[in-house]
Amino acid sequence: MSAAKEVLDRHQELRTLRQPEEKAWRDIAEFLRPDDTSFEPSAPTTQRDDAEIFDSTALYANDDFAGGVFSQMSNPANRWFEIADPDPELNAFGPVKAWTWAAANVVYASLHPNVSSFYVNAPATFADMGAFGFGVFSQQEMVGRQRIADRSVPIGQTYLDVDEAGETSTCHNAFQMRGRQAKLFFARLGSPLDDARVRDDGTYNFVQAVSPNPEARADRVGPRYKPFRSVYVSQDVRDLYIDGGYDTLPYHVVGWSARGGRIYPRGPGHNARADMRTLNEIERSDLIATQFAAEPLLLLRDEDVVSAADIVPNAVLFGAVSQRGEAYAQYLERQSQLNPVLQKANQKRQAIQMAFRFSLMQLLNRPQMTRGEFEGWQAEQLRQMAPNLIQVQKGLGSFLARRYMILDGMGLIPPAPPELAERALNIQFVSPLDKVQRLDEGKAVLTLHEGIERMAVTDPAIRDNFNGDVAARTLAASLYTVPGILNDERRVAAIRDQRAKAQAAAGQLQQAGQVADIAAVAAHAAQAATAAGARTGGR
Repeated sequence: MSAAKEVLDRHQELRTLRQPEEKAWRDIAEFLRPDDTSFEPSAPTTQRDDAEIFDSTALYANDDFAGGVFSQMSNPANRWFEIADPDPELNAFGPVKAWTWAAANVVYASLHPNVSSFYVNAPATFADMGAFGFGVFSQQEMVGRQRIADRSVPIGQTYLDVDEAGETSTCHNAFQMRGRQAKLFFARLGSPLDDARVRDDGTYNFVQAVSPNPEARADRVGPRYKPFRSVYVSQDVRDLYIDGGYDTLPYHVVGWSARGGRIYPRGPGHNARADMRTLNEIERSDLIATQFAAEPLLLLRDEDVVSAADIVPNAVLFGAVSQRGEAYAQYLERQSQLNPVLQKANQKRQAIQMAFRFSLMQLLNRPQMTRGEFEGWQAEQLRQMAPNLIQVQKGLGSFLARRYMILDGMGLIPPAPPELAERALNIQFVSPLDKVQRLDEGKAVLTLHEGIERMAVTDPAIRDNFNGDVAARTLAASLYTVPGILNDERRVAAIRDQRAKAQAAAGQLQQAGQVADIAAVAAHAAQAATAAGARTGGR
């Protein structure tokens, strides 16, 4: 068996594993992705097919979901992640905090829209996550260029598998290219395609198969020994087999709701699937009922009485009634109860919006709520979403960790301080959603301090139980502050030592001044006594 056929057989296996999910995806795509319902890269749907959509609530809800996740978790206008050491005390140390801040700035610069398509593609990935439960980012180094290509991979192109721990370990990207594109692409990979195999005006299917490399060796260099093996093959291009490797998986799965023992997650689209179909049917029936109400059926004795062309405003019809006033034509009365139907439609709209966390992602302060009530409601919603947010952070974290490794390999990350030598660093998320989740700790600190101060009114010794240093750092961590606002513990100790010495010196000066005052008073008293004795002649 050839190496290329082995990869293609493995690809067919992944296609078989994915097929049970595709029926649900097609149903969801009917309402959320009407222009992408095939899930076959070899036969993509190129014409939008939304003629059977009678209500756009689901489309708007998913757009708001994607926009909300983007603005609240990866907004380029905010710092939404930091590089940190797992040890909080070491991470708070001044030189370490300054370096992690600078290293994160390098990663931010690599994501800037001027040099990367990450922020352009992120909404599409989040929209896929809302509809189908997951989206996929691709992060590839451009061969021969100091650039990284970021893009969102369509669900139809993606075939996944997991390892024994349930972690995504294999990704096959099945894609199409025109002949002219393919020649340029593979020439950059160092494997040019000749005209005998690929015509410029033809369309060809390719597969990039990335999976764990059983031949990986940490003591050997070269693509063949990297932890992940990458192979390009094609059923349309004979003898195509391009072997390579990666240090980390270049495809990042951003999921919403993981399922035990299943490869592909679920998303809001799965939860809203029945409501979307029911609402669409209600709206279809309502349109039909409205049309019957506006243009009811006309019952005629025969076709000579009146025609459809005669039914116009202000028309006068002769012969439509008998001499006795009996109508030869009458409208068919249909029983219609629209109010219960409209109430049911509104219930379905609310269910769809809640499935996509519409109210939370909009983050709109409802006028009937006070600020405290709104913050409490928002925090409760976030607690309910915590398992989903962890899944999103997991996918984004793998993307950022790989980006850091690529930039470090390019020599763009500044040298780390000696305190971080041989230490593994983490990605710490500091997006608005994460801040709201951490606010509970800060609020607890302030509530505790307020309670202690109230108790100290009657017993000041109560204040001895409160550790102000720990409270200040916990509050700062819950609010997220830039480096330098809080001094590290060594700097605090030095400041306090200087203050103690200054206070001690001031105390000594004050004490010396008091001694001098006492001596002066004593001297004046002695002088006065001597003068008095002289006046009295020593008597």
